[in-house]
Amino acid sequence: MQFDTAIFYDIENLIGGYSKAEMLPSLSLIDINRSVNELDIGKVAIQRAYANWNTPRLNILRDDIVTLGINPVQMFGFGRGADKNASDIQMVIDAIDIACNRSNINNFVIVSGDGGFSPLAIKLHEYGKRVIGVGYQRITNKVLESVCDDFIWLYDPIAQKPVEVSTVPSNQTYS
Repeated sequence: MQFDTAIFYDIENLIGGYSKAEMLPSLSLIDINRSVNELDIGKVAIQRAYANWNTPRLNILRDDIVTLGINPVQMFGFGRGADKNASDIQMVIDAIDIACNRSNINNFVIVSGDGGFSPLAIKLHEYGKRVIGVGYQRITNKVLESVCDDFIWLYDPIAQKPVEVSTVPSNQTYS
């Protein structure tokens, strides 16, 4: 089994936004990693978590990041909405860079329900890559769900739904 998987964590999306952070107390990056590994896709070579790590409330994730060896990518907001979407743009740039320059990475895991990552998933398919989405069913964009090869649903403390994996039909094409 080779190192062929990259995982990108959109922390802003996972916690429900910096202002609310309503999902933060129940968020476990270790549980997310375990669910991804249950897909039997190979070994994780790259893990990056994008957030403004200066936000004190995010200290709760420190142990998970250290335990899993995740690279915490520091993001600062570029406009008036302090942190809004700064991480999304960097995640897309990093994913495309990896897809183009690291031929051993064939599985891309996008841990976010943000529909803005739909074009990324489609582009990764054009490069022959497998895309796995991870998010909360209640807030995941349906287009993102449909363009991923597999989708892992996270436990949602608000909707109180369990974690499960759904698979997009293998006859689905992307163009």
